[in-house]
Amino acid sequence: MGKVKAGVISFFLLLLVACGASISDEELYDEAIGVLESDFAEPNGHVLEYSSLEMTEINELDDNLYEVNGNVFDEYQNGASFTVKISINGDMMNYEWIVE
Repeated sequence: MGKVKAGVISFFLLLLVACGASISDEELYDEAIGVLESDFAEPNGHVLEYSSLEMTEINELDDNLYEVNGNVFDEYQNGASFTVKISINGDMMNYEWIVE
């Protein structure tokens, strides 16, 4: 199950990148979890738990293109993996996610 969506996720994060600041792993992790919550968990009525930042893999694939990989668990402790790709282009942030 996946989704591609473009939009402004976090104005603060975009402002940091526009000013030439680097994005921390914690900020990328928070954005990825926010995307999954708003686009997957809430619309489907799921209550989910996510792997901690320490147990999540975050990679910079290219300039302003990042990938966050981790695990997600439902209320019955059934697990799945997730990937969220975040691309920042000027004042626009695009993201693509998949839970499998």
